Amino acid sequence: MAAPAPTVVRVGDEPGPPLDGQRRTGVVWVHGIGTQKPGDSLFDWTRPILDVFAEWRRQYDADSGEDPIGENPVDSASVSDPDNRWIEVDIPGFGDRAHGQWLFTEAYWAGDVRPPSFGAASAYLLGHLRGIIKGIGDGLRIREDKRKQRIRTLSDQLAVELQRAGREPNDDPRWIELSLALQGRWTITDTLDGVWKLRPVRWALVGVGTVVAIVALGVYSLLHAIPISAIQRRVEIAAADTFIVEWFGDLAVILDDLAQGAAIRNRLVERVAWLKRHDCDDVVLLAHSGGTIVSYATLLRYPEADLDVAKLVTFGE
Repeated sequence: MAAPAPTVVRVGDEPGPPLDGQRRTGVVWVHGIGTQKPGDSLFDWTRPILDVFAEWRRQYDADSGEDPIGENPVDSASVSDPDNRWIEVDIPGFGDRAHGQWLFTEAYWAGDVRPPSFGAASAYLLGHLRGIIKGIGDGLRIREDKRKQRIRTLSDQLAVELQRAGREPNDDPRWIELSLALQGRWTITDTLDGVWKLRPVRWALVGVGTVVAIVALGVYSLLHAIPISAIQRRVEIAAADTFIVEWFGDLAVILDDLAQGAAIRNRLVERVAWLKRHDCDDVVLLAHSGGTIVSYATLLRYPEADLDVAKLVTFGE
């Protein structure tokens, strides 16, 4: 087993080139809909990853007894340029895995959005509400089958890998984790998913959900229109304003505003290009919630030559 190389800390507004022979992977956080501040996704979401790396490095140093690599996985970071925040992370070599780097950045687009008025946002929501709820119901129909299929495929692939390596599956933590996902403890969840997959149940979900949402939005719209400032300033109404305008309003901007939608997508394209200019061999997108929509819409609109992305990972959507 080759010992990991120690971290080399560098200082500068731009990340320097990777060390000779190192492979650099670029990672772009794509935040979701709502109120975001620059740097939130980059630092808040990268922190747990750094904590895991730091714990591994501490354990490695404790076990190896020599050639310590230190607990801090961060080579360098910068916020000097508001449009180019980044964190450079050292990935030690271990076993047959070569020493490398991850370069994190974020595609921050919330500050570019000019939200629509309350009337425009509520009209958009009313016009698309049935489709949104129907999409949720349709997603419930395919979710469980896809989950089981994905786990079984991963299990089959891992079994082949372990067989070639001459290793027992029960000694591999990945096999144990996949086995837990197929245990009988999930019977209740699987049963409920089976109920949701029934067409009458999904129709009921769409019908009842649409009626309730339209009635609630209609009542709120009437309250919003009352020309009495005391009512309009109530916390509940202010909170609903934020939800409708800044959340569903952003959705309308991403999907249907031709100019602003293009500007949002361009933020992501620019971040990928920036990573490529800084010697990233591959680029991975980590997209949360509405950032999934931004990422997917961007990938559909640009050829691979202009947007070379190796993988899209989504969470919270």
